[in-house]
Amino acid sequence: MYSIAIPPFEPKEKAQRIVNQIERDYKELTKSMYELMKLVRRHRNMIIDALDLDETQILLLDGLATAFKNETPDIESLTDYLPLIVEEMQKNEKKRQIFSQELGKQIGKFNSTYSLVTINHALGINRQYK
Repeated sequence: MYSIAIPPFEPKEKAQRIVNQIERDYKELTKSMYELMKLVRRHRNMIIDALDLDETQILLLDGLATAFKNETPDIESLTDYLPLIVEEMQKNEKKRQIFSQELGKQIGKFNSTYSLVTINHALGINRQYK
């Protein structure tokens, strides 16, 4: 809302700071995934047994472990696993829908509690949360 109502002073610099933050976050994410996948490779069988993973989930786990074998992720390898990722996401579609609905309700309550609904309506955001 801030950037819509009042454009930031020095928009180019602000945009660059945002991109720099995204870059730092991305690098931190890839480093964390690299470290996590080292542990996954080391304890693969225990993880599979503990989580009772099916064949598709094991394939995904192995794929992630391979894609993050180096500090720089193998993006091409990751894209090879996108169909499996979509398949797994579809398995959990109902849970995601329930989460999305509940999140909408909670955001609606938050907006009502702090009278932000009025601002949303004034901005033309007429989405109703129940």
